[in-house]
Amino acid sequence: MVKKGNGMKIKFMIGTTCILCIVLLTLFFVLNRVSANVDFITSNKVPVTVEEAKIEEYEERLTYVGGVTSDSIQTLAFKSSGKIEAIYVEIGQKVDESTLLISLDTQDIDFAVRASENAMLAAKAQYVEALEGTRSQDIEMARVAKEKAEEVSRFKADTLIEISALYEAGFASSKEVDGANLESTIAMRDYQNALAIYSKAMEGPTEETLDALQNRYEQAKVGYEMNLSLLADSQLYSSTKGTVVNIVYEENEMLAAGYPAIVVRKENQVINMGGVTDEDLEELELNQKVYIYATDDANKSQETIGFITRIADVPDMTTHLYQVEVAIDAQSKLSVGEVVTCEVAIGKCTGGVDIPLKAVTVDDKNYVYVVHNEATASKKYVDIVMLLGHRIIVEGLEAGDKIITQNIPKLYEGKDVVLQD
Repeated sequence: MVKKGNGMKIKFMIGTTCILCIVLLTLFFVLNRVSANVDFITSNKVPVTVEEAKIEEYEERLTYVGGVTSDSIQTLAFKSSGKIEAIYVEIGQKVDESTLLISLDTQDIDFAVRASENAMLAAKAQYVEALEGTRSQDIEMARVAKEKAEEVSRFKADTLIEISALYEAGFASSKEVDGANLESTIAMRDYQNALAIYSKAMEGPTEETLDALQNRYEQAKVGYEMNLSLLADSQLYSSTKGTVVNIVYEENEMLAAGYPAIVVRKENQVINMGGVTDEDLEELELNQKVYIYATDDANKSQETIGFITRIADVPDMTTHLYQVEVAIDAQSKLSVGEVVTCEVAIGKCTGGVDIPLKAVTVDDKNYVYVVHNEATASKKYVDIVMLLGHRIIVEGLEAGDKIITQNIPKLYEGKDVVLQD
């Protein structure tokens, strides 16, 4: 039989044990719930990677769409007619700039050049002599000629007087008088001519004479230069790289001036870049660099460089936009008929930030997420300046902004984030 005191002790111990178990179970459940809440709070943050914004200088470009075309063919002709002396190329042959194609027989032209050169030099000598004035030697010769003519004229006049007196006395015939009179008249005329030459030598050439001599020299010079041009034109050179596609004449055949002699297909390609507005036209100029990409080259991995070679003087009557032609190298991988993207460099700008394209969310307004206070995502609106394949130039960010580049679809304004390396 159990004593009453011992029974009370056993009941107390059982009760204490039960209470202790209940406390321990309660504490276990509380701690487990707190741990779960901590895990929930931690797992609710979006893990992100970031790229720090850096303000950079970038090249500002205007973007257009263009089409690749061939630079067509070139028909070459001589300026003068003549006989073909030699043909130096064949159909299908590749030629470079300054390749000699055809030459003409120059025998007649060489003669014309020499004759016109002599005429020019003679006319020049006369003009220069007139400008410098009459030489003292020429003046002395004119004076001597005048004095001799005067002496002869006086002698002939005295002879006429003597023969006339003899005729009156019956010792000379009328025929002798007439002869003496004729000789006196001729002598007087020679004297007057010599006197005029001497006077002109003393006075120098008149303005009218100088003008006439100058015009004669200039005309002779033009004739000489024209013949030189014809001589230079007797050889026909290629003015571009290309392929000979047709030779119209054969050697020793006569050809007419201005008629096609040979046809060369140019190898250079050009891009017709349309859609240039009045405002953009002010930014464009000849020989300006153009960056060209195939429309399906999103990464812009294959870049072709071209240069503006022609800008239309007037806009298209329908679109009121200007056409611009861009020359590209024949070795480019672009094909005739291909549609391309053309970017014209117009200068340097600062204030842009180069970021990954995937960081930009396109909406009514374009924006990116940046990390605020190292804890939450915050929207920043940006303006797209230029596409660079997988990257993009934007404005609207500040240096040091931490731009989120991962898990962007899971973000919204104020969303908690956790940075990852």
